[in-house]
Amino acid sequence: MAITFIRGVTLPLIFPCAIFISTSVNAAVSHLHNGNQDQGTATIARETDPESTNAPRFTEYRGVRLGMNAEDARQKLGKSKGNDKTQDLFVFSDSESAQVFYDEQQKVFAISIDFKGKGNSPAPIDILGQDITAKADGSMYRMQQYADRGYWVSYNRTAGESPIITVTMQRVAVKKQ
Repeated sequence: MAITFIRGVTLPLIFPCAIFISTSVNAAVSHLHNGNQDQGTATIARETDPESTNAPRFTEYRGVRLGMNAEDARQKLGKSKGNDKTQDLFVFSDSESAQVFYDEQQKVFAISIDFKGKGNSPAPIDILGQDITAKADGSMYRMQQYADRGYWVSYNRTAGESPIITVTMQRVAVKKQ
């Protein structure tokens, strides 16, 4: 599955990769964490629009929004643990990390945040504006599209006693006229 971005560049959809990456990232978090970044929990910005039932709840992460330039995003999030021209990896604690993805113009086009364990992660209602019914094994998944705002948000929780919660937001393709 792929999404075509501006200028006709076709890239793989981030979410399927995010599950694999988040598992790898969380396995490496304890090895990478050196305690010199903010130890606070995630700042989840939420918009509430009483006039709209489809108003997004999740609009930014720690001050970083889709479309923000890479340098501003890095200033908000601090020193990354791994980066290149297309992405940065930020590790905030043993239980919270984030990946920020950049397009050709060095603008944020996707943010994927991983929370390890139940205690410090946001609930589905905080991200999507609605609850999700867990499957029998405790896992959850839902994606909410905000076409009028130009992005989508997903909430994914793995099964098990110490689940990994991945919250992803990604800009959607803009078709040229």
